[in-house]
Amino acid sequence: MSKAARPTAAKGKLVLTIDVEWFYNGDASGSLSGFSNMPLEERFRYDGGQIRTSVGRILDILDRTQQHITFFTVAELDAVYPEVLQDIYDRGHEIGLHSFRHEDLSEIEDFDAELLRCYPFRVKYDVVSFRAPSIRTEARYYSALKRHGYRFDSSVYGTKPFEHSGIGIYPVSVLPWARKELNSIPCAMNGELLKKGIPFGSGLFVGVLHPCLAWFVSRFSACHHHAPCLFIHSWQVCQPHYPFKAKVRNPWMLGYSIELGDAFESLCGRYQLVRLRDCFSQAAPQPASIAATTQLPSA
Repeated sequence: MSKAARPTAAKGKLVLTIDVEWFYNGDASGSLSGFSNMPLEERFRYDGGQIRTSVGRILDILDRTQQHITFFTVAELDAVYPEVLQDIYDRGHEIGLHSFRHEDLSEIEDFDAELLRCYPFRVKYDVVSFRAPSIRTEARYYSALKRHGYRFDSSVYGTKPFEHSGIGIYPVSVLPWARKELNSIPCAMNGELLKKGIPFGSGLFVGVLHPCLAWFVSRFSACHHHAPCLFIHSWQVCQPHYPFKAKVRNPWMLGYSIELGDAFESLCGRYQLVRLRDCFSQAAPQPASIAATTQLPSA
């Protein structure tokens, strides 16, 4: 097996990441389906400064606690909130790519074109990390990531860092029901995953479980011997208003509509936070077969 990037030691550490993307709390009927068809200008008007406000609060908390993290960011935001993204970057945080417009791309040709479209964004903010929308990817996408200059990814759920097609993968954390490792591509949030464990690293579960999140972090670290990876959306730290109809028609939004500002500040004070790009050694991942994943030994 070729020598590959190795995650750093993890006791007391946490890979806490922020997904910076648009929020949408539904139309008058509570439906969430219309947002994907909105042009950028309309999305910007609908947002009403929510991204600027929520990211500003997050940055202030990180400054007070002297922490640095990774912000997985939708690239089109750079056209309307360039000062917000530049502020993130200038304060020493990592900016990762979270697609151009937060759309699921099923064809490899479309994914390749998307990465090419994001090239100016990648160069501007020295982007080397990627997270797919909805934490949903396929094994065939990793060769494209490698070809476009990406080195790290966090687009699957699992228990341990591993490598695929030369990309170091740090999964969003799952605490299995049985004490065993879960590492596969794809591995998205669905019924099969819930049969295997609790994806406490998901923004949905962070919202629901935040009163006891320290227990999950401690238990995971003790069982798997490296830092767990969590994500929340910027708007979970500074909540917009969610109309009653939107919650009724989309009950899964209840977990996302829980205010996490205090919980985020508590995590920043309790753990040593790590940027995703710093979870691995300086050695770049070596190419691996696209037909199989190679698990990396923990440090």
